[in-house]
Amino acid sequence: MTLATTHMAALCLGIFSLICLGSWANSFKLAGRWRFELFYFDFSIGVVLAAVILAATAGSLGFDSFTFMDDVVRAGKRNMAYAFGAGAIFNLGNMLLVAALSLVGMSISFPLAIGLAITVGTVVRFMVASDGNPVLLFTGAAVVALATAAAVFAYRFLSLHREVEKMKAGAHRTLRPTVEWKGVFLSLAAGVVLGTISPLVDMAREGETGVGPYVLGFMFCAGILMSTFIYNLYFMNLPVRGEPVEILAYFHGERRQHIYGVLGGIVWALGAISALVLASSPQEAQPGPVLSYALAQGSFLIAALWGLLAWKEVRRADVKLVALFGLMFFLFLAGLTMLAIAPLYPR
Repeated sequence: MTLATTHMAALCLGIFSLICLGSWANSFKLAGRWRFELFYFDFSIGVVLAAVILAATAGSLGFDSFTFMDDVVRAGKRNMAYAFGAGAIFNLGNMLLVAALSLVGMSISFPLAIGLAITVGTVVRFMVASDGNPVLLFTGAAVVALATAAAVFAYRFLSLHREVEKMKAGAHRTLRPTVEWKGVFLSLAAGVVLGTISPLVDMAREGETGVGPYVLGFMFCAGILMSTFIYNLYFMNLPVRGEPVEILAYFHGERRQHIYGVLGGIVWALGAISALVLASSPQEAQPGPVLSYALAQGSFLIAALWGLLAWKEVRRADVKLVALFGLMFFLFLAGLTMLAIAPLYPR
């Protein structure tokens, strides 16, 4: 199988993964007026398509002559089941994230969901492994949680600002502006779910029968595809926005909408499997621990920047809103730095 064997190759792979994982959600924006439930069918197809292509190419090539099928034969069934289960659990969190994205945009949903996922994941990892300096770990997790709170305040201020603008334009009959919190709650629920999958991924890789990165990526993506049909029964019948949608509506979508959905899944899977390959590459080829952690965890900040700069989700922002978003980014960077250096100073 193909791994990153030089420092430059590992760095390029990490940057590629960071960009893909921070950019895939643009496909949902590009799909236009397309229900996220229907978009997600195409997304899950794209995820598996990319995993199959990588398994047949990069996963079956390389200097060691160890192929994807060799890894399948060697891997334990329990390890593969852990990978499949991790994909299914991740998919619930990711579907909640896309549902939140359809309500509050990329600039709010990603910082809320992934920020909370990092906090929850740090606590879960410490309870399982107890690795790293606990003071740095929990301080970093607390700072990330504060950044998540700053995102909540930014959303509240932004929502009230929009409501006041509608009132001034005569679009609202009420004189009491309100905030719709559904997108925030969905983002936070997504974060809790996403923060719990790391132990399953670790169990899939551990031991003599642990799966390699391409088999792990394939089984993870298979879990995403299979669980989509189960979760979507709920989301389509009890939608977060609008009326319930029938499965036949999927076949009435425009060609470009299906293409963007599949493309989004391909981009996500390329980023995710690249991150798994990087983690499995020789230790001497990998970037330093701080840079590796930043490349692995910083994608949500890129997604937030896409929402702010490319999609103009915050228009005519005043000084207070700019300050809140600036504080959010600063706290996230500070918290991630603490979490990155925590393993360097064990207790």
